[in-house]
Amino acid sequence: MAIILTQAQAFELRNWSWYTGDRSRIIEPRLMTDGRYAVPESLLNEPTLAPKRSVLIAGTIADLSSSDFVADTRAGIIVDGKTMFLQIDRVPWAFTVVAPNVHRFELRQGDQGGVEASPHRLHRCEIVAMDVPAKGTELWQAYSVMLEPGNPFSVNGQCYINQWHGYDSEVGYGRAPPLSFDYGNNQFRIWSRSDASIDPVTLWGTDVLQYSAASPARDVYTNFVINVKFASSGFLRVWMNGTQIVNYTGPIGYYNDTNGTYPQWGIYARQAPDTPVARIANMEWGTTDRSARISAPLSIPN
Repeated sequence: MAIILTQAQAFELRNWSWYTGDRSRIIEPRLMTDGRYAVPESLLNEPTLAPKRSVLIAGTIADLSSSDFVADTRAGIIVDGKTMFLQIDRVPWAFTVVAPNVHRFELRQGDQGGVEASPHRLHRCEIVAMDVPAKGTELWQAYSVMLEPGNPFSVNGQCYINQWHGYDSEVGYGRAPPLSFDYGNNQFRIWSRSDASIDPVTLWGTDVLQYSAASPARDVYTNFVINVKFASSGFLRVWMNGTQIVNYTGPIGYYNDTNGTYPQWGIYARQAPDTPVARIANMEWGTTDRSARISAPLSIPN
């Protein structure tokens, strides 16, 4: 028998159990195909878990089979019906579910996202799509983001909250993202990169500034819709709060790579004393046309 947990319950339990430092308390809830999670019923009788017994009691006890679980054990969360893996440290502040479809990301100095620190002193707490669309596919993305009041956003440089990435098997590593939404230095900028202009040393695309403005107001959600085709004859269209701010046609993305491009949400920033915090709601992406979200974004639960 198992205890079925919601996203919020599962991450509360997961983050707490790792943060205690007591290996006997470590719990990794298992992702189910419907987006919920499960842990063994026997945990109810585990004395070391007494501080979180209320979370376990709030779950639902059920008899589950292997078909109830996502087969790929790398998957850590389901967003918009799609599996994503976690690049998030197992600490209570890094990633929390504050309401259905509303996720909070907090990046503190030293957080590495469970992966080796970047040689460029960039650290992260992100969720990363596991589905990689075919090259040249027209893609859509919609979501709402709120910067929480408080510390500045990476006064030391870049701070991405949404980026599209790729991994080229021939190069052997991921390169600077072909599309990124940058809140660093308390500004807001949209960058693109492509195979049309490659640095011969890093093999990264040259930064192309698609949009620049002051950082959005804090404690208020900003709604985005993105329509993009990563190709030599590609395009990028971006709407913010119903107004189109980017309408670009031309090369975008690493279209000479062997693989397609996929989204990441969360915070990816240079190390700095500040602690950026963002809430991202109603994340959607894929080939489904999301143009309706331009004038009618999804409501955000409290």
